[in-house]
Amino acid sequence: ARATHYNVLGVQQSATTAQIRRAYYQLAKTLHPDKVTDPTAKAEAERKFKRITDAYSTLSDEGRRKEYDQELASDAQSAGQRQQQRRQQQHQTSGKQQVAKEAQQQLEQQLREQSQRQQ
Repeated sequence: ARATHYNVLGVQQSATTAQIRRAYYQLAKTLHPDKVTDPTAKAEAERKFKRITDAYSTLSDEGRRKEYDQELASDAQSAGQRQQQRRQQQHQTSGKQQVAKEAQQQLEQQLREQSQRQQ
């Protein structure tokens, strides 16, 4: 599962705009690329900073946040439907396996009976 904007900022989906802003500013202070002097770590800091900035720009705009929340709900519903389909397929497969097992047992029984008659 991919991290949501809420996960990235470390806030609940029910967070207020003020809580989102506070979380963003706290993360921005520590992750800002200008704060990092190590060239190797700078690229990672830039990537993380971009991620929190993207999350903040979406969640701090009420219209964009509403759209984003609807996407999350839709994704969750799709995931639930996929999980239900997998369960149904597993159930169907186990039913087919049971039928095949019973057919094999019947065949083995018939072969034993034939074998006994021939003796």
